[in-house]
Amino acid sequence: MQAIANGMGTGQAASVEVDTSDPNQAFWRDFLTINLKMKTSSIFKDGQLTPEQEEEENAEELLNALKFNWHSEKGIIENVTNLNTEFNTFRGLNPVKIFISGPPASGKSHYAKILAKYYNIPHVKVDELIAKAFELGAKEEDENADSEDTLVADIKTIIEELRDAEVARIEEERPETDEEPEEIDRESLKIRLPDSILYRLLKIRLNENACKNRGYILDGYPRTYVDA
Repeated sequence: MQAIANGMGTGQAASVEVDTSDPNQAFWRDFLTINLKMKTSSIFKDGQLTPEQEEEENAEELLNALKFNWHSEKGIIENVTNLNTEFNTFRGLNPVKIFISGPPASGKSHYAKILAKYYNIPHVKVDELIAKAFELGAKEEDENADSEDTLVADIKTIIEELRDAEVARIEEERPETDEEPEEIDRESLKIRLPDSILYRLLKIRLNENACKNRGYILDGYPRTYVDA
């Protein structure tokens, strides 16, 4: 169940206690009950032909008939992406994808919020991506780096380089006085993240299960033809 939650949903799972004496919970009792009628399949046979069968012209076909034709041979966990696709296809669940663009203060976020609530789809905006970037930039790096940790390292490097450049600019523009210059708070400096980082964060966001399964609204981003 946890594998399904991770592969098809948000990863959240909870145990549900069903009171079989409560008629209002009869739906859950039936919904969570699986009645399996099983019989031995050919995969549990030894897969060998009898001497008489081996002499027949279609011996290879007979041998193949003893092999089990798996739909998901490695189980749910390894095939959860395919199961997710089948789930959506069977139920006709097609993601809704909307892009809202326009000049500043034209109501993009206002109407995006209304549509996101109406369709129950994620509201993706550039401010969210920027906040995510700084959140990752403050994250401790792991020795066993994966793809996200590589992104974390890249963001850390870029943020520090941008802050160094901003500190150098501020110090260069300071008037020369005999007083001790005020210490610069690096964390509060306003820096503009490069689009290359936003692209990578946006790709990760749109590949999350909520966006893949339900769709999304892009609020004011991409901002230019090149971004798109």
